[in-house]
Amino acid sequence: NAVLFNNGFLAALRYFSFDIIDRKMLQVNTSGTDFTQASLKSYYRKIDFPRQTAYWAQRVLAKRNSLLIFSSLIEEAMQTARLIDGAVVLTGDTEKRERENILSRFKAGKIKCLVNVGVLTTGFDYPALEAVLIAKSTMSLAFYYQVIGRVMRPYTYEDGSKKEGWVIDLGNNINFFGKIETMQIVENSNGLYSVMNNGRHLTNVTFSK
Repeated sequence: NAVLFNNGFLAALRYFSFDIIDRKMLQVNTSGTDFTQASLKSYYRKIDFPRQTAYWAQRVLAKRNSLLIFSSLIEEAMQTARLIDGAVVLTGDTEKRERENILSRFKAGKIKCLVNVGVLTTGFDYPALEAVLIAKSTMSLAFYYQVIGRVMRPYTYEDGSKKEGWVIDLGNNINFFGKIETMQIVENSNGLYSVMNNGRHLTNVTFSK
């Protein structure tokens, strides 16, 4: 990763961590892979998370022209969007034609803030996207990497300046996983590989090449 960033193949990233969510208040699912929807819903209601998400989103939008928010619950996303002028919600239930219309308007700059649930982690190509906001806590390295990947695509503006991708985290995810730039795939003595960051194992299991 560091080589790709240093040589301009990936956009420079700027991280902002506002640890609104206390992970100790969440319950892990039976498979141990992520937090339960029930504990997220209960805790978000307790701390009025949609209002806090909207607050930070508005601060970002004062400086960035496009923001993609990743929420975990549809109800929460709807509440968040109502508090942000012009924000639009996109979920897995959004009808295909409407989804295409929303994404087209977002890429054209007609929508500055898009709040999505369960979509746009992969297969969404928008190199000019300036910022992502992670409005959830996750234990999934794949999800974390995919979200940040939305702003890692390099882009050059008309004035010749390079894009700097902003990553705004409200769920203590950056502290948990670390920065993308310092992640490494390490091989052990048995020929198995794992993802490491600053000496910590990020994968639950090692994997073969």
